[in-house]
Amino acid sequence: MFKNILVPSDGSVPSSNALDLAVDLAKICGAQLSIVHVSHLGVPIESLREVAERYEFVDQLEEDLSNPNIIVPIATPATGLPIVVVPDDVLMKFGDLLLEASAARVRSRGLDKVVTSFLDGDLADEILRYAEGNGIDLITVGSRGLGGLKSLFLGSVSHKLVKDAKCPCLVVK
Repeated sequence: MFKNILVPSDGSVPSSNALDLAVDLAKICGAQLSIVHVSHLGVPIESLREVAERYEFVDQLEEDLSNPNIIVPIATPATGLPIVVVPDDVLMKFGDLLLEASAARVRSRGLDKVVTSFLDGDLADEILRYAEGNGIDLITVGSRGLGGLKSLFLGSVSHKLVKDAKCPCLVVK
């Protein structure tokens, strides 16, 4: 059946649900589970903080997320409204902590065959590249992600994965 299952994780509720289902499938199939996090701009600070609280690493990020000298508001050209840009080093720290917490969660559920990878670039393209380069035979993905738009994951990433992946994709609510 499945030997290598991939779960892209951003810490959102649908992403967490996809991880839980992937663990169950991996245990049944004796598969290895790969968890990837793709760093990307445009994630609201509130979403990062919410995930950090849910995964219990908010204390390790709180100084970064609260530091007014690190978090820089800028105006968007289209609307002129301020948005907040989270620096790359904070996004990398968030991704590393999320991957550690996710792997620990997987192991606590009795699955030791888990690897994690931190990727950078276009969300769907990086996930597809990873899947093709690592012999992934199932991608289990959340239906929506953390982006500022409610449809970020469903409208773009999970849709592109279903459309372009060379292996089956399971989209989880």
